[in-house]
Amino acid sequence: MAFLEEVRKSASGTFDKARLVFNKDPGDDAEEQQPDRLEELAEYCPQLSFQQRLIGFGVSFTLGYMIAFFSFRFFMKLVAGNPIPFAFNYSFGHSCQLLASTFLCGPKRQFK
Repeated sequence: MAFLEEVRKSASGTFDKARLVFNKDPGDDAEEQQPDRLEELAEYCPQLSFQQRLIGFGVSFTLGYMIAFFSFRFFMKLVAGNPIPFAFNYSFGHSCQLLASTFLCGPKRQFK
């Protein structure tokens, strides 16, 4: 039982450090120079907890990976001269993977 408590305390300390890294805005001085459009866009996005951010990142990244992976079922059409199905699915999958980082750092920092 004591071992589990030590692991739990260690994990909570690690999560606290990660929260500081991901919730901290390094460019607070540069933020004043940016137009208010970023702040307007950030108002449309809900405030997420750290756990919700990790879940959103995992789901979005996994979904993007699956779409990109399954785009290879259209590979024969690509070879035959019809690249549109393959290119669309492959690009959409990698776009989902790229946008998954928005969950970790937040939309305001991602737009910057």
